[in-house]
Amino acid sequence: MPISIREQIFAAVLVRLQTIANVTVERNRVEPVEAFPFLVMIDGGQSVTEENAGLKLHSLRVEVEGYVSAPTAAELGPALSDLHGQTVLALMADRTLGNLAIDLREGELGDPEIDRTQGHRPHAAFSLAFEIDYFTDPSDPYQLAP
Repeated sequence: MPISIREQIFAAVLVRLQTIANVTVERNRVEPVEAFPFLVMIDGGQSVTEENAGLKLHSLRVEVEGYVSAPTAAELGPALSDLHGQTVLALMADRTLGNLAIDLREGELGDPEIDRTQGHRPHAAFSLAFEIDYFTDPSDPYQLAP
């Protein structure tokens, strides 16, 4: 069975994130994260930004949530910044995702969420958006545009 270009792009993003050493990565995880560092890739929506007889241009969104833990609360900021940096580096290493996309762009980094409850090591999370532009055949989402 063929795989849509959209799904191929999601799979390529996941593979790129999995190149980050010593970080667990899952796609669309719904359970609470209990191991650190951890990345959750969330499939996003998309919009068609241009269409004509020869191609359809899509803008696809992907969100990456990053989770870290640190020995002290003061070390959470550097841990978050490091995981953010590793995430951006992994995805920007090939902005075409193996020639599936025209471009991958880093979007908004949301304010970090810091767990302030007592009784465990300090941990925090961030949410980072990416937008990916890609072309398909105007009538076939399984085919790249010529």
